[in-house]
Amino acid sequence: MLDMPDIKGQCYKELIRVLFEHCDIVKWRVIDDFEEVSILFESIQSECLETSYNLKGRQSIKEYTFQFSFFVKQFLEDTTDSLFSWIHPYPEDLSFYKNNECLFSSLTHEKQYGIHISLKETIESFAAYNDLTFS
Repeated sequence: MLDMPDIKGQCYKELIRVLFEHCDIVKWRVIDDFEEVSILFESIQSECLETSYNLKGRQSIKEYTFQFSFFVKQFLEDTTDSLFSWIHPYPEDLSFYKNNECLFSSLTHEKQYGIHISLKETIESFAAYNDLTFS
């Protein structure tokens, strides 16, 4: 997969709005610095549904699952203004779900994201409006 264009500024906020309309869960990962990074999202801890730990080589990964509430939406919009800015020291790899099915996922350090076919038309019209292309 090739590097994709970053989604920034107003386009990023609009993407979060579209995802908020279609998704009920958002997940992200924190690599190694759990305590330091988790301070960033203290204000939305009450929306956290689950955490899980994994080891990948020598890295410890903690995955957080949040109810995609208005407060989480605000956190995503206010913390940064770019999809690819979600990389250390922030949480990484945002994924959005509806009924346990992933509709949008990102691999931020690889500058990639994927869109489920059920959102394809919605996201493509959003992309065309914002001069983005998806392959």
